[in-house]
Amino acid sequence: MIGCTPDYFAANKLAIARGRGLSAHDIDRRDNVAVLAHEMAERLFPIDDPLGAAVLVGQEFYLVVGVAASRTAAAAIGGSLAARQFDRDVYLPLSTFRARIGDRNVTEQQGYFTAETVELDQITVVLADLARVPATADLIRDLLKRYHKTEDYAVVVPQELLEQAKTERMMFNVLLLVIAGISLLVGGIGIMNIMLATVTERTREIGIRRALGATRGEIIRQFLCETVVLSGAGGLLGVAAGFLCRPAVALARRGVESFLPRVWAALPPDIRGLDPPLVPWSIAVAFAISVGLGIVFGIYPARRAAALDPIEALRHE
Repeated sequence: MIGCTPDYFAANKLAIARGRGLSAHDIDRRDNVAVLAHEMAERLFPIDDPLGAAVLVGQEFYLVVGVAASRTAAAAIGGSLAARQFDRDVYLPLSTFRARIGDRNVTEQQGYFTAETVELDQITVVLADLARVPATADLIRDLLKRYHKTEDYAVVVPQELLEQAKTERMMFNVLLLVIAGISLLVGGIGIMNIMLATVTERTREIGIRRALGATRGEIIRQFLCETVVLSGAGGLLGVAAGFLCRPAVALARRGVESFLPRVWAALPPDIRGLDPPLVPWSIAVAFAISVGLGIVFGIYPARRAAALDPIEALRHE
């Protein structure tokens, strides 16, 4: 139950899907009207039309004048906005809420009662100029600090949260790059070890080729081509696995929806609608990185093969 002013909907990006929102007339007259959130309307009126119906809260009936559109839940960022589930709310005029329900919250715990008076739970400030947000937030903090002896409030600035989210995203990107770099390094070392073992096993072949007139450059090109084929085959397998990711996710979604309907219903909409996109340029980049990795880590084995003494290579068993 939320008592609010008509501006609450615009400040929190709450659209009205059906009917109307709260008005200044409702505030002035303290009318018993209510706007239901999307999920709450479906729970209370799964079949009937909620507009024009009445809901009973305590001993008072409230006329449903509107239904809000679905809205994503707020993140758990602290303060009155912490993990707010907008789709489960019932909105009343602020004056009606104070007159019918009051500002005092009474709770019973282990045989005794505790009461708390909360005049306002949340104040949302909207600015037209984004550049004024930091200064305005500091001004609000100073005013609250002046009139509140105890710090029973929290000032949440979405712009600061966005900057924090950007920083965290950058840190995750750097971490992913480090992990990818380590993976590429390990893969490159593996390719180099394989080629070094190949050079050792084919020492006599290298000696015969050198004796027949093959130059060191031709030996280097031969082993580099073999390395590129090896790394390119791995790159193609990786690209094929990437193409299989989208069908695998779709199959997993259908499996959870069919066999675990309760788990599927509890998942957030973003997870239920997850559909990994295929970016064309990433395929070419991934394959190019695989081939480039083979060339970089194949140079040393190729040069080592070309540097073998032909006479010693022919004597190798």
